[in-house]
Amino acid sequence: MECGDEDLERWAERIGRAILLPMVRAIKDVGEGERIEERMSIVVKDWEEAQSFFKHLRRQGVGYKIIERQEHPKGLLITFSRLYQSTEDKIKMYLEGKTWKE
Repeated sequence: MECGDEDLERWAERIGRAILLPMVRAIKDVGEGERIEERMSIVVKDWEEAQSFFKHLRRQGVGYKIIERQEHPKGLLITFSRLYQSTEDKIKMYLEGKTWKE
């Protein structure tokens, strides 16, 4: 498959938007005191299985908050947000004019 200059330009523009828009939104949100979160849902057979899943996330150092639990034909639908604390901290440092060192 060959890619012409126009195709390449359109492709680069789409990739740039896919990267830049979420980044700019995150910076704006943190500047306004909001959290950086990614909302997702899982279906598990019961609450015990959900607890096992969240225990695994904690062991991996992943922050989260449970938003909603509701019955589902296949068990239990859990909606939660994954928290990006490290990213928030880095953005706050940059907004304060400081640098981040790991």
